[in-house]
Amino acid sequence: MEIMKEQLITFETAKLAKEKGFPIKLPNHEGHILEGNKPTQSLLQKWLREKHNINVFICYSNQDQPNYSCFIITKNEENHFMDITPGIQEDIYEETLEQGLQESLKIIKKK
Repeated sequence: MEIMKEQLITFETAKLAKEKGFPIKLPNHEGHILEGNKPTQSLLQKWLREKHNINVFICYSNQDQPNYSCFIITKNEENHFMDITPGIQEDIYEETLEQGLQESLKIIKKK
């Protein structure tokens, strides 16, 4: 039985997340992230949900061809839910989530 591993976010996503306040240390000059400080997609997804009211959902669609779609839901100033889904669709779940995380980070105003 294969043990499932958490998917790490890409360097590009990590850099954007750090700019938006996500508590992360970027990789050193050799590209290595210290053990215990490896940012995962699920950790960033949770941070977006808890700190910024941004929910990133991935749904499977088996219409013409199997693929995954990303949906991003947040609240506006009046506390109403807004669908800001960017139309991301990929064949691989993790790639779809990564793109959704990047799009979600882009809507956070710099502090």
